[in-house]
Amino acid sequence: MFMIVDAPSLFGLLWKAIQSFVDPKTYKKIRFLPFDFKAGGGKGSLLKAEMEQHFDPVTTAWLLREMAENRDKAKVRARGRP
Repeated sequence: MFMIVDAPSLFGLLWKAIQSFVDPKTYKKIRFLPFDFKAGGGKGSLLKAEMEQHFDPVTTAWLLREMAENRDKAKVRARGRP
């Protein structure tokens, strides 16, 4: 399983160009998902639902926390702060 979370739109165009060259078995294992998880809830989150199918609850919670933390750090850097 390969989960691609919040891929830029340019990546989507590239994927459309190359997906026909990807083996069908591999193609079925690739998931494009939005980062739609909100801390403290996450109900209705496609990302969380997909992760829960492949990971235990502790690992899912850890991965979602790490992803949220890394997104927050990237936002701070984008504003010009260390």
